[in-house]
Amino acid sequence: VKIVSILGNINNLSFLENLFRKYKPNLVYHAGAIKHVTIAENNPIECVRTNVIGSKNLMDLSRKYSVKKFILISTDKAVNPTNVMGSSKRIAEIILKYNQSKKTKTIFTAVRFGNVANSSGSVFPIWRDQIQKSKKITITDPEATRYLMSIKEAVSLVLDASILAKAGKIFILDMGEPIKIIDLAKLFLKSYGFQLKSPKDLSGQISYEIIGLRPGEKKHEELFYNKNSKKTLNPYIFDSNELYDPNSQEITIFLNKLNNILNRNNEVECKRAVKRFLIKCN
Repeated sequence: VKIVSILGNINNLSFLENLFRKYKPNLVYHAGAIKHVTIAENNPIECVRTNVIGSKNLMDLSRKYSVKKFILISTDKAVNPTNVMGSSKRIAEIILKYNQSKKTKTIFTAVRFGNVANSSGSVFPIWRDQIQKSKKITITDPEATRYLMSIKEAVSLVLDASILAKAGKIFILDMGEPIKIIDLAKLFLKSYGFQLKSPKDLSGQISYEIIGLRPGEKKHEELFYNKNSKKTLNPYIFDSNELYDPNSQEITIFLNKLNNILNRNNEVECKRAVKRFLIKCN
């Protein structure tokens, strides 16, 4: 298989159009997004522009060029979002449903899951760097919980979900039980032969500092909007069975308004418009 690497920006519609026209892809896996919660919170305009408008660009072109399957990589932060990143990814899910409601040969599917260990946005590289520099790590909230899976598991299940792909479906990966941040830190340090030092146990080599949740962060993440999910042929993949019926006119009005706000770089209006739209939809 010949792999061609191309550098570009999904907000550049003419650039994308040239790619689709030249390569005529059968499958599109859309994983490109601004995913870091804090970075997105501090840069809402670019986050929304990329995660919403960029995603829309790819979906529009996938429909136009009759791509067989379009798979959106989503996140647990899109469920009842409390931050800009999660909100933008939820809107991308809604736009996906909207695209599927149109007359199209393309199957639009989303795959939603939580944190991936050792990915660029995970806490592991941060802790690894902190250990090397100071023998001390930072923990946002010891009682906070997160879903976690390996890169290998995530990739394998995303590929399996694309085989199961059905029109407008949002699939959810089985990530097991969420784990407390403090327990995750202990497991991480154990893999390096270290032990966490605490007021109750001073024998550990690595101490920690509680810094509190960052703006927009949830204490506990969620994967499901409702309890109506169904099993699929793969026991580790669920059909969310979310019965959302997109309002075509409402979405079109919102996207036109959002484009105008983004072009004016108005952060306050951007956050307000996103919040109001999601209240209507959810």
